[in-house]
Amino acid sequence: MSIDSGLQYYILYNNTWCQHPTAYWSSLETNAFVYIDKPQYVWTYERMPTGHITWNALGGCAEGYLTSSFSAYENERGWHEIAYWGSESGWSNVLWVCVRG
Repeated sequence: MSIDSGLQYYILYNNTWCQHPTAYWSSLETNAFVYIDKPQYVWTYERMPTGHITWNALGGCAEGYLTSSFSAYENERGWHEIAYWGSESGWSNVLWVCVRG
């Protein structure tokens, strides 16, 4: 797997790290990670199927890999738009994740 410059976000789907749209049954959880290309302040972003947007400040992060996960909750069925934003690198790629019931 080759990591491009900037923030790069990956999700585990069928035992493969990918950046393309994925789908999970509700009540399942999967691993994810973001590659941070330089030290900076980082936030997570998620737009729910209802349109509600959630930001989460992670604070100052060093260059390297930051692990996370995605949990598919039954009450949030539909497409989720998730990404990272860095004070130096701007937006990561967007992951589109569908939660099925």
